Amino acid sequence: MAKFTVSADVEGTALIVNVAGEVDMATAPQLTAVFDEHLGGGRYQTCEVDLRRVTFLDSTGIKALLTGQTRANGTGCTLRVRAASGWVARVIQVTGMADRLGLAPQDGEQRDGAAS
Repeated sequence: MAKFTVSADVEGTALIVNVAGEVDMATAPQLTAVFDEHLGGGRYQTCEVDLRRVTFLDSTGIKALLTGQTRANGTGCTLRVRAASGWVARVIQVTGMADRLGLAPQDGEQRDGAAS
């Protein structure tokens, strides 16, 4: 199992949340805690959640991302996920959360329902 880590960095008016490892019911509360800690007070215009090093994401991980999005939206901040690929991107897509979380299609892919 890949070690779970989450950290937050600031780039101008953007909060960058870097996540690695497995996001599941044991680790999702740590991701939510980062959102709770950093997304109060309207300090950021955007929150980018970098998932490039995430190896597993389950429904509690999706819930943590949606909780972060709710916190962000409440302060006028826009949360988006970036760099999700493979299994993680597929989970976000099949749960119908790709558009809501701002996940861009990978090269050569289209969203469900998009014309070929």
